[in-house]
Amino acid sequence: MKPPQYISDAAERGLELLRAGKGGDGLTEGTKAAARKMAAGEISDEKIIKASAWGARHKVDLESPNNSNPKDPDYPGAGAVAHFLWGINPLDPQPARDWFDRQAEKIQSGEKLSKYDMNPPTIDAEEKTISGVSLISTGEARGHRSTESGMKLMVDQTTLQEVYDCCCEMGSVKVKLDHGSGILSTIGFVDGFGLGDGKVIANLHIYDAEPEAQRIFEIAEKNPQHMGISLEFLGVDQEDPMEKVCYARCTEVLTAALVSDPAANASLFSIPAPLDATPSPAKINPSSLKKTSLTQFMKKLETAIPEILPMEDPVIKKDEPADLAQLLKAFTDHMADYNNFKTSMQEVNDTSSGTPPEGQPITVDPLVKTSNMEDGVLVVDKDTPAEAEAEKALTKAARLGAEIAIRHLSGKMGVVLPSSGYPSSTPKARSFSEIVSDETKRMNGDATAAMLFSIKNHPKEYAQSRNIR
Repeated sequence: MKPPQYISDAAERGLELLRAGKGGDGLTEGTKAAARKMAAGEISDEKIIKASAWGARHKVDLESPNNSNPKDPDYPGAGAVAHFLWGINPLDPQPARDWFDRQAEKIQSGEKLSKYDMNPPTIDAEEKTISGVSLISTGEARGHRSTESGMKLMVDQTTLQEVYDCCCEMGSVKVKLDHGSGILSTIGFVDGFGLGDGKVIANLHIYDAEPEAQRIFEIAEKNPQHMGISLEFLGVDQEDPMEKVCYARCTEVLTAALVSDPAANASLFSIPAPLDATPSPAKINPSSLKKTSLTQFMKKLETAIPEILPMEDPVIKKDEPADLAQLLKAFTDHMADYNNFKTSMQEVNDTSSGTPPEGQPITVDPLVKTSNMEDGVLVVDKDTPAEAEAEKALTKAARLGAEIAIRHLSGKMGVVLPSSGYPSSTPKARSFSEIVSDETKRMNGDATAAMLFSIKNHPKEYAQSRNIR
């Protein structure tokens, strides 16, 4: 919304003093950015609420002559400059305080004053600012699952509200490039947060010294769908066993990163998915497998594996599409039965009498074409070399598929696999320091990224390491 002119004038005066070298060390980039917006005639709901509280809290600063008396040799002091930047004239503070208090009361009662989040995004390369970027949007957080159950991680409206509240509390959130670590990987910050329908938005500011600034703005203008914001935050996720999904929850926002494929955004300005849109596991129609080569099947398998959820006793119903996990289990079970059958038949043919071992009945596989019984021995058509090779390839495909699935699910659930590729029956518990060490190796020595990932995905071990109860 548009603030009164005396608030815009105060903010402009604060920026002039800031350029003249006045002001204290405690001024944040968020405060400066909000002052620039107020000077331009724009203020957000969250800034109004924060300004109301800040003005009441810092009344005491104006008791000092260097902050309230223009004749004082040390005027304007750091407190006076801060007041200006917050839109409050230190020489006549009451009008601004009253206005902030009135508007804050309306907002807290449920009335939404700012229409900022309804404005179309804008790209201003000259000012190094992109407005209306999406920090997080509703739908699936691609590539993320619950560390407890392996369920898909979803973002709903509650997630957005919690993220929005945390961001507003912080005032601004630093932005890094590709989840990099260290201060030199910080390329800017976001502020001016808004809670829209299905997403949290903000203004992205890129630092003047950022060497990749020109490329970032070119991508934003030409192909905003080729990059987006990925938000890193902490929270205890909420599982929904009935829907077999897990909803992300936020108690602390850590940082944001500009990446090519964000998990919870479709693009830089993201069109959110419907709240009830829960992507279903990958489906493969059994009838289509007959027309699919083994190579094509393996490509489908590797593509669909990340979508497989843990299942118990899957059963394929006639004439209904089955998901890949069900097909894989059915195929593996059949191969096991077929191998048992072949072993049994070998034992029959190896006996001198031509009869099966005592207590072992003759087993007939209904899928194997038989001829007749000769002297009590079942004669079975032998595989041709081509059939034997096809069987060997299918067996290898089934085992490879099972191992891919096990490794993927184990990785999502934090299970350490032995060299055989299958999880041990009693996986060894790891301390938080061991988890961080393992993740640091996996991330090519990036200790900061490993620490953030470990805190997010292993909250129990993190709490234990800090004796949190």
